[in-house]
Amino acid sequence: MTGRPPIRVLSIPAGHRYVRHALASPGGDVRVLRDPVTPGLPAGAWWPHPGLDPDWLRRRRARFDIVHLHFGFEHRSLEQLRHWLEELRALALPLVFTVHDLVNPHLEGQEAHLARSALLIAHADRLVTLTPGAAAEVEARWGRRPLVLPHPHMVDLERMARPAEPRTALERGRNLRIGIQLGALRANLAARPLLECLLGVLPECPGASVHVRLHDEVRRPGFPRRDLALLRLLERLEARPGFLVSWGGRVAEEALWRQLEGWDALILPYRWATHSGWVEECFDLGTWSIAPRGVGRLSEQAPMLRYRADDAGRPDAESLRLALRRAAERTPPRARVAERRAQREWLVEAHRSLYADLLRR
Repeated sequence: MTGRPPIRVLSIPAGHRYVRHALASPGGDVRVLRDPVTPGLPAGAWWPHPGLDPDWLRRRRARFDIVHLHFGFEHRSLEQLRHWLEELRALALPLVFTVHDLVNPHLEGQEAHLARSALLIAHADRLVTLTPGAAAEVEARWGRRPLVLPHPHMVDLERMARPAEPRTALERGRNLRIGIQLGALRANLAARPLLECLLGVLPECPGASVHVRLHDEVRRPGFPRRDLALLRLLERLEARPGFLVSWGGRVAEEALWRQLEGWDALILPYRWATHSGWVEECFDLGTWSIAPRGVGRLSEQAPMLRYRADDAGRPDAESLRLALRRAAERTPPRARVAERRAQREWLVEAHRSLYADLLRR
């Protein structure tokens, strides 16, 4: 910490592990302001961040020096975002925009997301993204090259340092433990095609087991993405040897990490994506992540396994079988705590330098 006042950053949002691990460190030269509290809102729930409201910004201008937008702006129209950008200029507030998602995993159609992204990319004072491939795509599509700052660790460093249960290739081959986190059925997940394929593939992987986790809301009438065919398929899976289906709500971080460590591989049945926190989490804990080839820039984030799938997310059975075989035969990569700590320190300094440079203009 220098003798200068800290740079106060309004991060939209702030309460996310990416932000906590990449933007600042306790006692450092950057202070990320906490997300505003919304009474009655459960912890971890998404909400429209008030920092995207021009009036809210104007009333609190004296509290921050810079705005850093990450995600959570899909509820704003182009006209609303234009007014917000105009207000930032009027208030002399620099804007950093980190392009996490070239395609939005929460939306079926991407036209509106691309239009919003184009507007933000054109008007942000600085652009950041997480991988060289994403940076090249932004430049090819919109003519600006973002600074590449990789995704930091997702699991707490102290938690990463705990010894993990060693599993040999022989043990994985006899009992490959496969996880699938379907949660609340985000729009980009090809859940049913993957599970239908696994019905045929799993019997050819002796001793392998599949654990599917979903949120309770998925089976409630009125849930917007309720899929009756998927619910019937899940009932079939529950009756088949080797399959376990678990229902529940959002779990605490420690419970989630224990679950990931208990699996040898996590399958990510994405139809579209750009980057993934799950890939980082698996790398932090020494669990294979497996996803369709050609989807996003996931393999630029960390070592992983891939399988072929069509545009609807239907896996090629032989390709999926081969990915599972490799997950059994190969020791999963695990991030080194010292390297993750050094990466975090470098990322914090890179963001500090970026902010300081903007404020010197």
